Amino acid sequence: MSYAISSIEKELGVPLFEKDGRNIKLSKYGKIYLRYVKAGLADFSKGNTYISELVDTNSGTVRFGFSSAAREIAPVLVNAFKHENPEQHLNFYFEQDVTSVIIQKLLSEKVDLAIVANPDDLESVNLTHLFDQKLYLAVSINSPLAKQDKISVNDLASYPLITYPHINCLRQNIDTFFERAGIEPNISMVLADTALIMNFVNSDFGVAIVPKSNLINQKEIKFLEIDSKAAINPVYVATKKIISYLLQPNDYLLILKTIIKNKNKTVKALL
Repeated sequence: MSYAISSIEKELGVPLFEKDGRNIKLSKYGKIYLRYVKAGLADFSKGNTYISELVDTNSGTVRFGFSSAAREIAPVLVNAFKHENPEQHLNFYFEQDVTSVIIQKLLSEKVDLAIVANPDDLESVNLTHLFDQKLYLAVSINSPLAKQDKISVNDLASYPLITYPHINCLRQNIDTFFERAGIEPNISMVLADTALIMNFVNSDFGVAIVPKSNLINQKEIKFLEIDSKAAINPVYVATKKIISYLLQPNDYLLILKTIIKNKNKTVKALL
């Protein structure tokens, strides 16, 4: 012990202890150094606990990423997993962003699982199709369009369209939809936030193509069915093909199986 203390003092260049009669006590430098040693030991203990949780097949943290397309279904599916597997004491960390950002976080292993719409990086991820999100034309309840329940694809070009930036996968899907229909949309406004888009639709600045959502006030907005089978937004569960597992691989498989099993009744409840 004396040799270890002497080595530390030699490295620091200051004495950690000083004589106090027949005894010794911490020097002012020793008291300062002790605070950092205690903090380091506490972090070390936390690290041991965290690693123990990771190797425990019944505990740990799953980092769950999702795009706006899954903002309603993600928590419902995870709750279904927790309800059906009470012995799995897993914590879930959630992170929401556009599909391209979530996929990059998946590839860099900042998230473990993701629910995303229409991803374009298909070589590096495993995709399991969950469902096709039907797209509707959102119009103000005060708009003359609100008197009808359906609209043809050709009529869509007649109205100013409020839509998302190109980075948003739904915008990419909408662009593809119009391109395949041979129609040039009348884009009047580009906004990143769905709630903001709905505010402008409600004020009758234009219309928007969006999935129907319980989070949108349907007393102010009416959803018109688009007369086309192509008006969909495919939603997938995504995992990285090669992953450094923090949990046991079977834990991820169990989560995926529960999500897939519950997808139909969950989607029907939401749509």
